[in-house]
Amino acid sequence: MNTKYDLYITFAEPPGHHDKSLSEFIQQVITSLEVSLSRILGYRLSVAVKGRDFNRETASKVIRESALAVMFLHPSFEEDAEYHLELARICETFDITQESMPRLLPVFKVCLEPLTREPSPTCLNHLLSYDFFEKNRYTRRTKRLDFNSSERLSAVYGKILDLAYDIATQIRNTSVTASQEPKYAYLGVTTPDQQSAHDEIRRELLHFGFSILPSAPLPDTGEAFKNALEGYLEKSSLIVQLMGTQYGDVLKGTKYSVTDYQNQIIREFLEEHNDHPVRRLIWIPQNAKISDQRQALYLKRIRRDDAVNNSEIVESFLESFKSILADNLEKPTPTPLPDQDNISLVYLLTEEESCEPCERLYTTLSASGLKINRLDYTEQAGIYTRHLNALCHADAVVIYQQNENNYWLSSKLRDLVKSPGLGRKKPYKRIVIVTPAFPDAQLTRMIKSPVEIIHDQQASPETILNKLIAE
Repeated sequence: MNTKYDLYITFAEPPGHHDKSLSEFIQQVITSLEVSLSRILGYRLSVAVKGRDFNRETASKVIRESALAVMFLHPSFEEDAEYHLELARICETFDITQESMPRLLPVFKVCLEPLTREPSPTCLNHLLSYDFFEKNRYTRRTKRLDFNSSERLSAVYGKILDLAYDIATQIRNTSVTASQEPKYAYLGVTTPDQQSAHDEIRRELLHFGFSILPSAPLPDTGEAFKNALEGYLEKSSLIVQLMGTQYGDVLKGTKYSVTDYQNQIIREFLEEHNDHPVRRLIWIPQNAKISDQRQALYLKRIRRDDAVNNSEIVESFLESFKSILADNLEKPTPTPLPDQDNISLVYLLTEEESCEPCERLYTTLSASGLKINRLDYTEQAGIYTRHLNALCHADAVVIYQQNENNYWLSSKLRDLVKSPGLGRKKPYKRIVIVTPAFPDAQLTRMIKSPVEIIHDQQASPETILNKLIAE
């Protein structure tokens, strides 16, 4: 970096004018942060700390000579007009505006307690906050983290590591010696009951070398939220969403919660950008007690609609999900197959009873870059209508039958024959039937599409995929 200092750290001075324990806490955080950065980066940064390396009179000059900045906020700092001017100079020097999103920002905001009024200057609203306090889910009361409580000590160091890893990532990404483009992961907004899980997964992703998005708070109104989120998704090669037990507050300008609206935008983005090489993991806590009916319905839609486009839904305990996440990150990002005879959407039609070969086939087809539609047999209401709708919109159909049930197979073939009368406007690119039975020859001749029949029940998912996309 062509700067004198790697990092500028500031707080309202003089610290002695405030609670002594607060001043001591700030100094302990700074000391631990410097140690953590040295361990992560393998060398000691050039750090300028207010009161140690510069004072208020020389702050402007040091800001201009610094590559990154960390600022501490606390309600007792709100009356310090000179400190607000210093923060404004930081925002101006580092060009912190709403228009600067979605790039990673070189300024880091540390909140020691909830602020009692809107932060000043307003540029602070565009920064993610590293909160060194805990809020009780039930009483809504907050308490500052401290180094003297064994119960909160791990939480303090966890927050310091979050800040240290993000600073280190920014340094690596902006270094002229960086050997490769930064890789970005979008870690979705979650509900308060999963905030600790969110923090743990964030650290896992940082450990794997990802830069974490969003790099700034998402807007609180629908259209602005959508625009900002799509900007982050365009940069991301990984999307991780954590589902909670609460539905959450409704986002302004919509009738959905933040997490529900976020998921709709992500799904639509992936459908519209099916050539975008991205992996998506959705975590649903195992045995979660859902008392909110809206959240129960939302999770049901997730299970039904979102296991497509390189997306995987994982219902497990958090530690198991972390292992699955690590396994996925060690694999290369899936690249969609080239055009695949113009096949994009495949309707995978299986019997109601679930079977392991069906799941392996579904996974293989999804990982190939195809979008897969399946019936949710747990939701019987309107199931035949959904079946006919899937037939009308699919580019290709795979019928996978485990049992030798000619009646079931013939009924599905008749639906294929009838599909032009139900609104389908063109033939299927290909139909693959995997069955131990012998399909009615007359029905298969009536289907005006290429039909491939596989009688080998031991046929691998890869063999079925090759039949599907064969020229």
